[in-house]
Amino acid sequence: VRARWDFGDANDTLPGTGYFGGATADHRTRLADDGPRHSIRPGFNLGSQIDEEADGQPNSLATGDGSDEDGLVLPAVFVAGSSSTVTVAVTNTIGVTARANLWIDWNGNGSFEDSGERWVNNSTVNGSRSYTVNVPIGAVLNRPIGVRLRLTSYSITSSTGSATDGEVEDYLVTVVCPVLSITTPSLSPWYLGAPMSQTFTAAGGTAPYAWTLASGTLPPGLTLSSAGTLSGTPAVVGSYTFTLRATDAYGCSVTREYTSTVKGMTLGNLVFNDQNDDGIRNPAEPGVPNVTLELWRPGADGAIGGTGANADILHAVTLSDASGAYVFNDLPVGQFFVKLLPPPGLRVTGGTPVNLDNGVNNDNN
Repeated sequence: VRARWDFGDANDTLPGTGYFGGATADHRTRLADDGPRHSIRPGFNLGSQIDEEADGQPNSLATGDGSDEDGLVLPAVFVAGSSSTVTVAVTNTIGVTARANLWIDWNGNGSFEDSGERWVNNSTVNGSRSYTVNVPIGAVLNRPIGVRLRLTSYSITSSTGSATDGEVEDYLVTVVCPVLSITTPSLSPWYLGAPMSQTFTAAGGTAPYAWTLASGTLPPGLTLSSAGTLSGTPAVVGSYTFTLRATDAYGCSVTREYTSTVKGMTLGNLVFNDQNDDGIRNPAEPGVPNVTLELWRPGADGAIGGTGANADILHAVTLSDASGAYVFNDLPVGQFFVKLLPPPGLRVTGGTPVNLDNGVNNDNN
């Protein structure tokens, strides 16, 4: 009686195994490569169908064996680092013990014999049975990897070689990245000239994360480290929108858009005619318009006056408005003093100056 054989159909273009840069790795499927083959025994097969081949039927999609690949239900994708369920279905009308073996080529190198790739090991199946598959966090991502299912009535040890009964079915499945997130919430304002540091964090992947600027522009004066720390001294007032990317240890990534605001400090007050020389602005005392006001920064010594490195630096000049009010906007954080240049004819108050800021507005300090 002529033996009838069932073969697999995983990709097999060269002897042995390996990944040669194609869509899928090269598995041992053909007879010349000692590919898996099962003597057909009516009434004992995977799923509901089985067909006969003279040799392996490899192709890059693992579909060369026709429509009889119906013994394994896989999820649409596996997610790295998570659990999925697969279901094995068996036709067994001859009363033998049905034993299933399942291999998944997690590292995508074409071999099903690597450590951790045999997921079901001579497990008995009556009709159908579901198995939980814990997908390794380091599985090869985003390209199809091979899955091989073998059914026999006795224990086997290999994903290749001959078997006296049962069936072999080959499949492809893709492992995708887990869902990552950047967990740092919206950003607080930063201030011109004030050193800042903001560390961003991510979750859902495998540390360490590498951080890069995906799009947009960081505020001038700030730099992003690969560890996810944005730091420096903001140099320009404005609103800035940028997108950061965090990439985990296995190449999975996530992006998040941020809008940050760099604010400047504001310094201002009022020039008024202190008609009663009490150092306090009373309601009847008018503001003085068109007075020139200079904003100065102390030199290196932080004190008013000095020469060389300690010389004061003129920062800005403005005029009081029609009500006598003045303001300097978008200032960096630091020390300043205001010098008033009274217009000709304006009487300078004779009140006693207040040398320290006492928290009272409109007085003579």
